[in-house]
Amino acid sequence: MRSLRARLLVGVIGGMLLLLTIFSLTVYAVISSALVNQFDVALLSTAQILAGSVERDGDEVDLEFEVQQMPEFNDPERPMFYQIWRHDGQVVARSPLLGTDDLTRFEGSVNKPAFRGLQRRNGRHERSVGLKFLPRTEGPDHEVQSQPNEGRALSLVLACDASGLYRQLSLLRRLLLLTSIAVIALSALVAIIVVRRGLNPLNSIAAEIGAITERDLSTRIGDASAPTEIVPIRDRLNDLLSRLQDAFNRERRFTGDVAHELRTPLAGIRSTIEVALTRIRQTDEY
Repeated sequence: MRSLRARLLVGVIGGMLLLLTIFSLTVYAVISSALVNQFDVALLSTAQILAGSVERDGDEVDLEFEVQQMPEFNDPERPMFYQIWRHDGQVVARSPLLGTDDLTRFEGSVNKPAFRGLQRRNGRHERSVGLKFLPRTEGPDHEVQSQPNEGRALSLVLACDASGLYRQLSLLRRLLLLTSIAVIALSALVAIIVVRRGLNPLNSIAAEIGAITERDLSTRIGDASAPTEIVPIRDRLNDLLSRLQDAFNRERRFTGDVAHELRTPLAGIRSTIEVALTRIRQTDEY
């Protein structure tokens, strides 16, 4: 990850992916919770109607005929099942469509019913509600009790086909997934374009530096429109070029001074040699 461009792209795309994941999970959690709660409210309402129609006459427990004939309990396309038990586990009533199958018994209270999601053997998704209630009693000795008594209380489990609900949740998941993928792809494309344009000033500075030679160090890098983040780098490079230019100028002046100082004695030595070579002389004269 030495590339600045790669770091920026990974940071931007990773941040977008994280935000989209959190957003999608939040949206899915909120919508799914609302749909499930709405479904459970309708399911609980039916369960309460069913529980209110149960009547006890001594040891006999009866369910009103009108409730048994409700279309919800006789629709094979979107079936709804119920089953009622005594406290000792004896089944006292069951849904006509349930046949010989049994629902899973679990209990909640009238004020705090218990909900469960399950998948039956035919592959259909269902949601069920379980509660314990006190049935109505006939006769003048009818008494209302706030808490179910273990000897007279009944357990009710009502299950309803929830395939439509789970199809909606599955559609919501796919929609959020496809939307997230599309947004991430578009974000990656935008990030590539933005990062490339954002790094263009660096490329321009690199090209300007490459064009500078030792013969002309008077050129300066960048202009007033450079991005704020690049200004310190530009200024430091220009300071470096100024120091290099001064150093090269001092070197040229030193070389010129040295050449001048060497020229005078060399010219005198050359003149002496030329005079000496004008004619043949004795050794001591040389």
